[in-house]
Amino acid sequence: MRCLTNLNNGITASKELLKVLVRIWGSGEKPSSTVPLVSALRAELDGALVNIEELIEEELSDNTTAKEGWKNKDRERFKAAFRLVVRELETEKAMRKRTERLNNELAAELAEIKASLVKTSGELKREKRSREVIKEIWNETVRGVAEDKANMEEMRMEYKRVKEEMEKEREMLQIADEWREERVQMKLSEAKLQMEEKNAAVDQLRNELDTFLQDKRREKEIENTNKLIENKNQLFQLGVVASGSEEGEEKDEEDEDEFESEDSDLHSIELNMDSKNNSYTWSYAAAAHEHKGKSVVIEDKIE
Repeated sequence: MRCLTNLNNGITASKELLKVLVRIWGSGEKPSSTVPLVSALRAELDGALVNIEELIEEELSDNTTAKEGWKNKDRERFKAAFRLVVRELETEKAMRKRTERLNNELAAELAEIKASLVKTSGELKREKRSREVIKEIWNETVRGVAEDKANMEEMRMEYKRVKEEMEKEREMLQIADEWREERVQMKLSEAKLQMEEKNAAVDQLRNELDTFLQDKRREKEIENTNKLIENKNQLFQLGVVASGSEEGEEKDEEDEDEFESEDSDLHSIELNMDSKNNSYTWSYAAAAHEHKGKSVVIEDKIE
């Protein structure tokens, strides 16, 4: 702030000195009398340049410190997000191993069920053949031993008992098959639920990463906007452009009194900034009287 005040005062003093020089040259006095004024003007300009350099150094220092702070914050946020992703991946890996283990167990159980079904089917076939044999024996016994009704009745009761036991065993096998099927369905449902939870966690992580990237881009845009505003303010404060009319030089040939007006005192003050080599150029021009036929151009360039 102090540099800006000094710079403003220096530029104001330079303008006043230029006005005095233009009046002196317009009145036709000797150039030797303007040497102190030119020296004073150059001293004011040198002071303004020093203030400008100090202001630029302060701005660069502030920007560097702010950038380092933002970079550190971004690194910390990125590390936290990376650690979260690593933990999520480790959890997903554990869930996948568990799912594979469950799949292997289910495959083993299904293989056991299949083997049990094959075994039961063979037993049923053998039982059917046995039953057919018993029936044939029973028929032969009925035809051969008609008088032994008591034995026949006993064999018939035995047959019924065996049949009931077979029916009970068949029902038990059916119940066991249904129970195994329900168990398989329950395990499949659990595995599906776990996969859905994992997908939900991955979606949440993706949304959080998208939000983080959007916030980062928004902060970058705000930073660029603030820098642009600051640069414009600096140029507005540093650059003072007062352009006179080129037609004034032509009118000087007709009327010498126009040199005494304040509007024609200062013909041009231009500030040019070279963005490649960081150079600053001030150009000052004043036209003398026609019969004097002289012109003065003062240029200072700081690189």
